[in-house]
Amino acid sequence: YYFKFLRKKLFEKALVEKMKNKMPEDNKREIEKRIFMLFRYIEACEYSREKIIKYARQLDYSYDRGLIGYNEYNKCRSIEGKSPEWWVNYYDEQIKYYNKVLDSYNVS
Repeated sequence: YYFKFLRKKLFEKALVEKMKNKMPEDNKREIEKRIFMLFRYIEACEYSREKIIKYARQLDYSYDRGLIGYNEYNKCRSIEGKSPEWWVNYYDEQIKYYNKVLDSYNVS
């Protein structure tokens, strides 16, 4: 996880530096803010995705070991009316979208 975080920070810094010489000062600050927020959104999505995966694994483990019954398992498996698989797919799509937006800021 630390290396993923470090790689993002380096990419963020390199992207901002690349843009500094190509735009007026007001635009630079606005774009820096947008890039910063996109990285935060990606981090939030990755965190939520991992949390849901961990929750689903714990729930499966509890059910497989007989610690909870079938009814409780089914009741707990729904997160805001959606399955854990749905949420993981949702966060994957959000991460892809935010990465595409980040790519659009890549000024060559």
